[in-house]
Amino acid sequence: MNSEIIVNEELLLKNNERANIIFADSTTSFSKLKNIIQEFKDVRIIVFDIDLRKKLLKNNISHIISDEFLSENDLELIQNEAYNLSKWFDQSEINSELIFENVNIGRLFHEQFAEFLVKFLRKYRVIYNFYKKYSNCVFFASGILFDIINSFSDSSKKIEEEIKETNFIFDKVRVDFKVGNRYFMILISRKLYLKLKKLSEIFINLFFGPKKKINGKSSLLVEIHTDRYKKLLLKSKSESLSLFFYGRRRPAIWNFDTYKIFKKSDCKIISSQVLKDNRFEINKDAKINELKIQIEKLWKNDEFFTKFFSKDGISSWSIIKPTLMNLINNRIEEVVNEIELVKRLFKKFRFNSVVVFQEVGLTEQIVISQAKQFDIPIVLLQQGLYYDTEEAKTANKVMTVYPRNADKFAVWGEISKSDALKNAKLSDSRVEVIGAPRYDNEEFWNLTSKKEYVLLAAQGPAYNYVQGHQIKNFEDYEDAISKICKILLEHNKKIVIKLHPSPREFDITNYIKNINSEIGVVTTGDIIPLIKSCSMMISMGLSTSIIEAQILHKPVIIVPVVDYKMGVPEIFKNNYSTICSPNNFEEKLRKMLENNEVEKEMIKKGDDFMNKYLANPKNATESFIELLKTL
Repeated sequence: MNSEIIVNEELLLKNNERANIIFADSTTSFSKLKNIIQEFKDVRIIVFDIDLRKKLLKNNISHIISDEFLSENDLELIQNEAYNLSKWFDQSEINSELIFENVNIGRLFHEQFAEFLVKFLRKYRVIYNFYKKYSNCVFFASGILFDIINSFSDSSKKIEEEIKETNFIFDKVRVDFKVGNRYFMILISRKLYLKLKKLSEIFINLFFGPKKKINGKSSLLVEIHTDRYKKLLLKSKSESLSLFFYGRRRPAIWNFDTYKIFKKSDCKIISSQVLKDNRFEINKDAKINELKIQIEKLWKNDEFFTKFFSKDGISSWSIIKPTLMNLINNRIEEVVNEIELVKRLFKKFRFNSVVVFQEVGLTEQIVISQAKQFDIPIVLLQQGLYYDTEEAKTANKVMTVYPRNADKFAVWGEISKSDALKNAKLSDSRVEVIGAPRYDNEEFWNLTSKKEYVLLAAQGPAYNYVQGHQIKNFEDYEDAISKICKILLEHNKKIVIKLHPSPREFDITNYIKNINSEIGVVTTGDIIPLIKSCSMMISMGLSTSIIEAQILHKPVIIVPVVDYKMGVPEIFKNNYSTICSPNNFEEKLRKMLENNEVEKEMIKKGDDFMNKYLANPKNATESFIELLKTL
């Protein structure tokens, strides 16, 4: 591919005629693309995503990947600019149009807009760099690619789009289910999910809804994962602490096991059924209209937006505006309904504390805003392993790995506390070391000697980082997976691959099946049962599953593929982990297979890190309950 790129670059440089350039991605109509190629002899295609790249390769159509027009410095600028621009809602000039019922409406969609910005700014920078070098061309493009080049060049022509719908994260809800021993996953719209959830809550409220006033200490758990925090839900029954579940994205009960957890616990589920209010239903349209008028006023601040979304004297606001308007305008009714539910929640119940697992979600933000009105302390509980580095501090703040509005940060151990004090600049009194309650369940610690297969924990390029949109990183990821699988097969190892549970995860199922149809690919369910039955685990980057495998005394080899420029996390230091590149994976594997002492040393190093990283193993729940009882 590199030689082809060099040839194309040379032609662009040498050719004094006006070359025809096509900027294209997977939204571009492929039939229209082929028509342009047939019509014009001198055509260069710049491709912007992996899906179209694969399609072009399959059809033997020459092209250049957009990565070639971005330097490392460009990637850093794009990421930093995305962080800065994603905080548009914090600007004082428009604050009055954004605050509704004490909630910043723009901030509710921070995560979705930030991901859009990373993708948009990458496209913008590629086209900007290309145009600076080759302005004397005729350009063809579709969608946002056309809008960008059209802002630079008068010689741009629009191609029809194949996909016009804009989907944001959380527009689709992932539904996992199991039939026999097989796991399945479907994606449904958020609107349909909320309708189905509302119907299910009739049953939920009948059996698990709160029936009496709260006596004693109480805590509201927001979007908690029932299975993972089983011990917390059950233990509170004997600890004079009343727990209440509130979740709009996540169901409280989704199978018989989670039903049994609530059946055995005193934890009550607060659903929309509990919070029904006929007066609101009568006045709902007026409230929706009130917010619509407020948001319409927001969009009239063209002077502010044009200036804010400008760089080097060129504004992108006219391109960004339709997407941001779509993101907010289409969700006004849902926002009003969610705010009203939470308002009634805090009017009806008095909690001593609120527990969240992140602060970026829509439900969490609304709950936090209302909790603040009643001076209720908020605890952010660490979710998993993360980049505990200085280089990652901005990303951690944006994704609320660190608390933004929470009063307490309950962390897993001293390493996380040290990071929070140093990189998040939190006060010592704000950080509480309690351990990881999610690993307290008795079933988790039931170790097994099963060694049925090698488990590969696969997580593709992450879309919230600019590196997660680089075509080369997707190809390197697939190449690494292929290389590892072939080496394992040569050693007669059975392989199971577990994909990351995100609904936007890069799906490599078909790619894997083309390597060997016998390789198992699991797209749904928890990874822990798979870890328990594996002989070793391979992780394709930093993942919470690494420490889970270490707790379960499994050897782990980490093969990082994508460099997000986040520095070296603590788990990668001091030989706590076995880390290698795809090229020297076989050497590491062979050493482990041929020498049992190597495997024992890997497990011991994992134990060393686990003991250093996790406080109160098996008893973190008790520590966390004690913390909640003090609030």
